[in-house]
Order: sequence, then structure tokens, then C-alpha cells
Amino acid sequence: MLYTASNPALAVLEVLAHFVEHEVLPDDTVLVTYELRGRQGIKRPTLHTLPKGWDLPGPPYAPAAQAYGAAFTASKAVMLRVPSVLVPGQWNYLLNPRTIADRVRILRIEPFIFDARYANLLKRP
Repeated sequence: MLYTASNPALAVLEVLAHFVEHEVLPDDTVLVTYELRGRQGIKRPTLHTLPKGWDLPGPPYAPAAQAYGAAFTASKAVMLRVPSVLVPGQWNYLLNPRTIADRVRILRIEPFIFDARYANLLKRP
């Protein structure tokens, strides 16, 4: 599953949230801009239809959330839109690697270097 965000700022926050237990940030990060052709195959669950515990921090992630993700990747859906836990009102987009080949076109790939000040947010020994 490819985990993406609706904008670069949200993508940075999502990476920081997942690297908070590390001492360094990745130095090989790229920012990818893509285009999805058509609107078919996009799943847009509501907060009420997402499984209980979908928003709990992990790993490990809630079994129901893992099963929901597994069902998505096994489906014919191309994209799953889920709310950001970090920034209410924003969206993350999960792309299904099994079904995106003819639907997603990469527009741009750019190197991304995290500002050194972000290191202050990481766990210190």
C-alpha cells in the first residue's frame, strides 16, 4: 500500500509522527506529485464506517484497522481516502499497488530534505 497525503505539509507531519521514536530523519526522502485518472474505484469511508480503533497510534495497529487495510488491497479499488488523525479536516490517500498501474501517472519527483530544526522533535537518548 502506498501511503500519501493531500499536500506536502501534511506529508511532512505524517513522516514526523512515524519517526518520533527515531533519532534521525530519513535522508533519502522524495516528494512525489501524481495524478489519478478518473474517479472510479475511490473509496471514501465516513468516520462512522471506519473500523473501531482506526485512529489509534501504532505500531502495532488495531487488528480491525489492519483487516480493513488488507481488504482494501485485496479489492479492485484504486484509492482509499481516510481522514488524517494529526490534522482534522485533512485527508490521507492510500493507493492500492495492485490496481494503480493504468490509473496513476507520476508528474514530478523532487528530492526533499527535512529542515534541521525537525530533529529537535525526535526522541533524544
